[in-house]
This record gives sequence, structure tokens and C-alpha cells, in this order.
Amino acid sequence: MSHSYAKFPLLRGTAWRSALALGLIVVLSTVSLAAAAEVSRAKRVLIISTGSRLAPGFILVDQQLLRALENIPSAPVEVYAENLDIIRFSAERSQRIFSEYLAAKYADYPPDLVILVFVGNLEIPGKLLPQLFPRTPIIVAGFTEEKLRAGQFGNLVSGVA
Repeated sequence: MSHSYAKFPLLRGTAWRSALALGLIVVLSTVSLAAAAEVSRAKRVLIISTGSRLAPGFILVDQQLLRALENIPSAPVEVYAENLDIIRFSAERSQRIFSEYLAAKYADYPPDLVILVFVGNLEIPGKLLPQLFPRTPIIVAGFTEEKLRAGQFGNLVSGVA
């Protein structure tokens, strides 16, 4: 089954990029202030996409996110990226494997911020991310007609949909 991501006009809008950059600055500044007593270390930002790493829309969004993160005048930022690809691999077994993988990989070095880039249904990442990163702020940036429900990602979520 082929999916086209070119139909999402939000990818091209400067208003969307500006809003996302502002959200990143606010969240990372808050994280930086909260951790001021901590030894200055790079802030870890984890970008999680619900689609394929090679899908054109996700590639464009990743490029814009990297540009926005480069412009943040705080501590250095380390960027990590994971792709759930739940559009093609939606089985519960795949989700469980990916959840275990993320939990093990980021156990010793949890992210300071998670950015979820999605297309479609938020049910899977809405359950997964708060369980994996319960004290980590989450920015939800996506393309759907689905409404973000209050509390869907816990109380540490900010969204651009």
C-alpha cells in the first residue's frame, strides 16, 4: 500500500515552521531553566515519526526540525531519531518490539524533549510515549483531522496539529 505525504500543505507553511520553532525554544528553555543546577550538558531531543524514514513528507519535516534546533541559543542539542513506521507495521507485536527497543535504548540516557511527528492515528504513540518517557515534555506535530484529547499524552504535551 503506497501513501503519499505530498498532500499535507502544512509542510510548506512558514507559519507552521515558526510555530514549531517557537514551541521548541519555549520547551527547551524551560527544560534548561529547570536543569540549571545540573552540570551543563547537551540537551537530548528525540524525534519520533510514525511513518517511514524515507517518506518524502517526513524527510522535509526532519530537515525543518533540525534547522529549528540549530537556532536555539541554549546548551548544545543532541538529536536522536526513531521511526515507528506504524503505517506499514501496525501489528501489536511490532508495537511491543519497538516499545521494548526504545525503553532499552534510552534507559540510561532519556531524552529531555520528545517531538512526535505523525500522520494519522495517535492512539499508538498516545499510549506508548507517556509510558516510556513519563517526565519528558512532548511536542506533537502532525497532520490529521483527529482531535488531541486532553490528557492523551499526559500533562507534558504541547501540540501543533
